[in-house]
Amino acid sequence: MAQQPSTHLDFHYRNGPVETTIPWFRPSQMLFEAWLKAFLQIAGIGHYDIWLCGGFLQQKWDTWDVDIVLTGPLEFQSLEQILRQGLDLALNQFRLLVDIQHCNVAVLEPFAIDKEILITKTVLSPLISKNGVLLTDWTLDPSLRRLGPNLWQVDRVIPDDIQVARIQAGLTYSKPPLLLHKRTIKQ
Repeated sequence: MAQQPSTHLDFHYRNGPVETTIPWFRPSQMLFEAWLKAFLQIAGIGHYDIWLCGGFLQQKWDTWDVDIVLTGPLEFQSLEQILRQGLDLALNQFRLLVDIQHCNVAVLEPFAIDKEILITKTVLSPLISKNGVLLTDWTLDPSLRRLGPNLWQVDRVIPDDIQVARIQAGLTYSKPPLLLHKRTIKQ
């Protein structure tokens, strides 16, 4: 069966400075690998380890996105550009929703309901919307910090409520995050 993009007559998705009016497809291995090849060409990517995690890795439930986590020392000048260009490539060239963020630690094991971990996420925006509906709103979170024009940090506990609900429903996170690319530039 051919993949079908999400369909809306007036489609609009926005994550900080990146937006699209092009509906995306469900992720496939072929689309993901094409995006990853282009993503690895972005200047400054060598400062970070790149991890694949979430539903696309688990292959246990239908998902509309791919979760990518960068780890390594924060390089503010390059990180904002990497997040922005990586998401723009995904949405507007590959028609793929890729949730890209930096995390202060690499979570090297599958999520467990009885093991909470406090992480610091660095993201493009505390607000993400689709078709006028807020999907993410961290603006009232007291841990939110602005690092640059389009670079924000927020402290979060994982697994989050959505991940806990999946685990309780029997959708376990059995595969640990997968290292896709090892950092080549050391500090």
